[in-house]
Amino acid sequence: MPNGRTYDILSIRADAENGGGSSMDFLKEYRKKLRSPMEAVSVIKSGDWVDYGTHSCFPYLLDKALAKRKDELRDVKVRGNLLFGPLEIVECDPEREHFIYNSWHCSAYERELCDRDLCNYIPMIFRNVVPFYRHFLD
Repeated sequence: MPNGRTYDILSIRADAENGGGSSMDFLKEYRKKLRSPMEAVSVIKSGDWVDYGTHSCFPYLLDKALAKRKDELRDVKVRGNLLFGPLEIVECDPEREHFIYNSWHCSAYERELCDRDLCNYIPMIFRNVVPFYRHFLD
């Protein structure tokens, strides 16, 4: 540990809140960057790609906020996998004019979306996902 001192989260927080400085200013930095879901999705433009992540990391609040922007956006493409739903962006736009959902690996819910023509399956082998992003994806 720095300076031979043992840190726990409470002492780090206390140091940061009391101006304890140095590298312990992460709370201050975090608070400076913290945004509401609506603020976070406000940077998304028509035609953008958005990655939702995977199963338990599903951005529930961001999905709801993005769905509220439906009438402002067109052709926003979203990637995810093993999401258990419901996806607000999909359910609010069955014509797929505003949001197009794509899954790397379908959960039961995503298979149902595929059956309803509301999800595209992206065939890939998981070990290749990093090269996909590096070489082929926007």
